[in-house]
Amino acid sequence: MKSKLLLIFLFIFATQILNAQSYRNDASKKYAASPLSKRKKKERVYKKNIVKFNLTGLILKSAGFQYEHKISRKTSLALGLIYRPKGSWFLSHYYDTTTASTGYSQESKFMLASSRLRSFSITPEFRYYLGRQAPKGLYLAAFARLKFNKTQFTYHYYDDVNFVQRTALGILNENMIGGGVLFGYQLVTRKRLTIDFWFLGPWIGNQHVKLSSSVNANNINSLQQTFISQDMKAMLSKDHDIQWNSKGILTSFNYFDISARFLGINVAYSF
Repeated sequence: MKSKLLLIFLFIFATQILNAQSYRNDASKKYAASPLSKRKKKERVYKKNIVKFNLTGLILKSAGFQYEHKISRKTSLALGLIYRPKGSWFLSHYYDTTTASTGYSQESKFMLASSRLRSFSITPEFRYYLGRQAPKGLYLAAFARLKFNKTQFTYHYYDDVNFVQRTALGILNENMIGGGVLFGYQLVTRKRLTIDFWFLGPWIGNQHVKLSSSVNANNINSLQQTFISQDMKAMLSKDHDIQWNSKGILTSFNYFDISARFLGINVAYSF
């Protein structure tokens, strides 16, 4: 009788051991199948510095660079520089060769065709990334912009003393300062290559315009000065009267303008 009871006890004990081992094996399989349920996935850490080159600026014969530095989890600061050496602008050749009606006089088209533009701009930005962390994903940026344009062009006039046609040099300086907002998306790859797209950036600013030309106005009659002034308005982005003095042309004025930074692409390297 005692031996039978001992055998039953050993059988029950062995069964419990096997059940416990089976439970541990099943639990370990579930843990192995879903480790993220037990452990938090490690988040990727992005580089804090990005140096960028503006591809779209090449269309306008300019070189653009930007440096961006991450300052917190979702924010960064950036500084952009764009320089365009003096040269003809993309419509100069069109005005030099077109025979179609453009609404401009022949002399206005001559001024536009002869124009040579040099430009420099500085654009600081503060960016806020809408995703998990900077500098990846959708962003909204507040920016300021300082832009300095200098355009040189030539125009014709008649010397009333010698009765011959001459050419003179006109200089148009446009200095702009303002600010706005920019919406874009930045893609960061594992190979440190970064592509920065911006879709639209409306901004408003003050523009100071100075138009000058050194010529002996005493040799140009008042009627001819009126014709030159009317033709020269084509060089201005805003309609304004041209002022003459004895030394030539000197016109200066300010106005507020609304503009936009349209679609653009930067390619970059992060470090």
